[in-house]
Amino acid sequence: MVIVTSSEIFPTAIRGTAYGWSAAIEKLGAICGTTAFKPAIQHFGNGDAILGQSRVFILASGLALFSAIVAWALIPDYSKQDLSYEDEEFKQYLLENGYNISRLGEVLTTENIKA
Repeated sequence: MVIVTSSEIFPTAIRGTAYGWSAAIEKLGAICGTTAFKPAIQHFGNGDAILGQSRVFILASGLALFSAIVAWALIPDYSKQDLSYEDEEFKQYLLENGYNISRLGEVLTTENIKA
């Protein structure tokens, strides 16, 4: 989900950085989830591992369903939109806020970094 969303929702100029932040947050969520898994099984199972696993599975399924609904409601539909429109909006935002975009999109090499 992160790859598809990041490839469409962020302007090209910051897509790599924004994808990196999105992936980092996703990894942090995975770490928290796996860390909490064993204590949750013990807590929800009251000593019975199978009961705890089934209750944690139901809880995780509910969270996945809730997340899907939130994603559907909050992430804009870019399937029918030209992604270059987002790039132009981003460039306009940068110009309006005083950023120099003369080198935006330029491939960086050792020669032009020094320039």
